[in-house]
Amino acid sequence: MSTLQGALVRVEDSDRFREVAARSRIVVVDASGPWVPIDVAPQLGKLGPPPFAQALSKELNTTVIAFFLQTTVSNERVEHWQSGRLLRELEYYMDGGGWIAQSGEPQEWEGVYFFAQDEGTGPNDEWPSNLGDEVSEDDIHRYEAARSRRIAGPVMDLLRGGDIVRLCNFYGVDLGRPGAHYTTRPNWRVLGSVLLILVLFVGAIVLGRTVR
Repeated sequence: MSTLQGALVRVEDSDRFREVAARSRIVVVDASGPWVPIDVAPQLGKLGPPPFAQALSKELNTTVIAFFLQTTVSNERVEHWQSGRLLRELEYYMDGGGWIAQSGEPQEWEGVYFFAQDEGTGPNDEWPSNLGDEVSEDDIHRYEAARSRRIAGPVMDLLRGGDIVRLCNFYGVDLGRPGAHYTTRPNWRVLGSVLLILVLFVGAIVLGRTVR
């Protein structure tokens, strides 16, 4: 997994969802819900939580959890929208200083997003994937206290992101079986730049052969 981009939508009315989704360039294949995962194909210049999240949440008067993960640079972002309002935003960027965005009230999915049931700091435990190796004994005590309560706030300074797959599993969603697909608008600026480079390259070859 290098780049993951998409959203989870709480669907109350599948027909209404299909209608609203179509206006946002979303093709629905399975709206059985109650949570429908929307797959977004990553596109250069449009990386991040999908732009339709707020509008979809508002029009459907529902919850939309939008996410973005790029493992190559340790960057992940999660947005929790409710009826068009952003209730929670988290962004972790290792090269940018860690948690560069933490706003809103903690949500119920954060317990599994930050803490795995099968991880711990004991001698026979699998070390938490989002906890660094160089932590003090005091830090370990803090972490275990937070883990037991499933509340990450007191140890956010220790955590290196969360786990979006666990978040999705919390809602019974399999990311490998999306219920809808979002088609991004073509990035004409990037395509134009590529085309210009191609034209110049071909032109240089033609000119070189003509001179000879």
